[in-house]
Amino acid sequence: DLLISLREGYEHSNTDLFTYVHSSDWQARVKGQEDSIVAIGAAYPYVYDIFLIDNQGNILYTIEHEDDFGTNLFDGRYAQTKFSWLVQ
Repeated sequence: DLLISLREGYEHSNTDLFTYVHSSDWQARVKGQEDSIVAIGAAYPYVYDIFLIDNQGNILYTIEHEDDFGTNLFDGRYAQTKFSWLVQ
């Protein structure tokens, strides 16, 4: 549900992906839903991060919010990585 909500928010934002994931709309959509995702990550000590990625390759959510957050895996700076290949 969170991924669907974030995708809809991004589509209606009329901004680039990086700007959207740092917006108040993004924060409002994540608020109250993030705890369950963080709990999943905490339950498995081998999990470093959890990503929510839409079908277009947009990384709309990560627990860690590292430099891949708010990028596109298909045509962004990580397009030539094994992670991109795996998602595709």
